[in-house]
Amino acid sequence: MSDYTRKNPDAPHEVSIGWRAAGLATGEAVQTDLGWTIEPVESGGASVLSVSFTTTSSQAVLTGGVPGHAYQVTAQVETDQNRILSKTVMVRVGRG
Repeated sequence: MSDYTRKNPDAPHEVSIGWRAAGLATGEAVQTDLGWTIEPVESGGASVLSVSFTTTSSQAVLTGGVPGHAYQVTAQVETDQNRILSKTVMVRVGRG
């Protein structure tokens, strides 16, 4: 996935992160999802509805968001080699 995506404020939107492109070494696997954060936190802002992960990727479904605003959505995982990986995607909410 690109480091930038757009979402409709009225529809859920999936953000997916491929950890191989984000620093996962050959033979290394994601073992724990450490969570997702969204900045800024604001009234009516985007929020995480659900999350899932595999050994090589993480997904979050986002809801809401203020039209015209942009959010930094960050995922963090721990690998089976005890490394912490983080990746941030910018999400801009369209005007409807």
